[in-house]
Amino acid sequence: MPSSSDSALVDLHIPILYPGDVQEILDLGRHAVELSRLAGVWTSLKVVAAVGDGSGTVDLDLGRTASVVPDMVIDGVAYEHRPDGNLITPHTLRLEQDFRETRAELVRRYALANGLNRTTVDTPDAWIGLVASGFTYHETLQALGRLGLTTPAEIAAAGIRVFQMQMPVPFNPAVIRTFARGLDEIVVVEEKNPTLEWLVKDALYGGPDQPVVVGKTHPDGRLLMRSWGILDADAMVDGLRERISARSGDRLAPEQKRRERLPIPLS
Repeated sequence: MPSSSDSALVDLHIPILYPGDVQEILDLGRHAVELSRLAGVWTSLKVVAAVGDGSGTVDLDLGRTASVVPDMVIDGVAYEHRPDGNLITPHTLRLEQDFRETRAELVRRYALANGLNRTTVDTPDAWIGLVASGFTYHETLQALGRLGLTTPAEIAAAGIRVFQMQMPVPFNPAVIRTFARGLDEIVVVEEKNPTLEWLVKDALYGGPDQPVVVGKTHPDGRLLMRSWGILDADAMVDGLRERISARSGDRLAPEQKRRERLPIPLS
């Protein structure tokens, strides 16, 4: 059955880098290797079927992803990974502590230093924020285009701030708190389970001027984004229209009749 392994990787403390197209597989793949060597962690690439089965023209210039080494000092000591064979109990307890207190922080620092999670569209007048990762991020921009917001300037003029997460796990609460500053609402766009939505809500809960955070459902419990199949532009455009129309409906293109996809018989 189709499923998502995000939650399992979170429990296993494995960083997730999520490419949204063929080029990003190469770019984030290099970051994954560098990060693994730097912090001594296993890393993963989340490649959904639409990306893994896709094709495209890529830039093979190695200079595209020159990584930045972050500050490696933890508690006054410069961290240097030294591989060893202590992978069974009782050493696993020390490994767990080391990851949670040291290596996870180094991974978050690496993501911050290399701009893996970043605001891509912003405006001082933003009232609503969209958070998405990987393939879903690109589909979110496609859906905004169908709503008549085809350029960053048009998206910003509608009061929308957009955040791209290329490494959603381990999650950095400080980054999302900065993104959320001044917003009244955040829409977390993700396929399958609401893993990222839970992390965003947890980071913002109880903070000053906490925005409303929605993802799979509207605040009243109605379905907003489906939890099955691929979450492409077709599947999310209606939900985004409803949330954005609350204040910026006059900037959206008129709703068009949706064309149904017809299956092609194989025999």
